[in-house]
Amino acid sequence: MHQNRFINTDKPQNQSLLKRFSITSVPTIVRVNRDQKVIRYTGTDRTKIRKMMLGGRAND
Repeated sequence: MHQNRFINTDKPQNQSLLKRFSITSVPTIVRVNRDQKVIRYTGTDRTKIRKMMLGGRAND
């Protein structure tokens, strides 16, 4: 089972996460497994975002 977390990009305490995962634009979804980036999607396609949020891949 996966857990979704939303990070506010405007908060100073979240800057290290943005830098760690090279997030420069929003919305960006990064799937992480044991602190390693596994899947990444940047964009506004609602279908792709929904797939990512449900545990799939945006390109499936």
